[in-house]
Formats: sequence, structure tokens, C-alpha cells
Amino acid sequence: MDYQFYDQVQASLGAVSDNFRSNLQPVLDSLHTDPETKAALQSIISETSNSLDELARLISTSLTAASR
Repeated sequence: MDYQFYDQVQASLGAVSDNFRSNLQPVLDSLHTDPETKAALQSIISETSNSLDELARLISTSLTAASR
């Protein structure tokens, strides 16, 4: 297994969720809308971020299993 490549993939996958959240949070903060809408949007951002994290974990597990 190419561990340098694996480490790069892991770092990139980990950054996807962080970038998603950090790019959308300022947009959400700048919205001039009611609290319920903001809460719903925040929930969508959080759930999507969690799903991206889970996808990264599954890809990591798959890469590890494939290397054996």
C-alpha cells in the first residue's frame, strides 16, 4: 500500500466536511430570515457534514481493506 497516497486521500476526505461547513456558515449567518428557517438550514448543513464525515470513514475502511 502506498501510505503517502493513503495519507493524502485521508487528509483530503477529512477536509471536505470542514470546508463544506466553513463555506456555508457565513452564508447562513448573513441571511436575514426568521429563526426557524435558520435553524432548519443549520440542521441541513450539520446533517450533510455528518454524512460527508461518514462517507470519508467508509472510504478509509475500504482503502484499508483493499490493501490487505
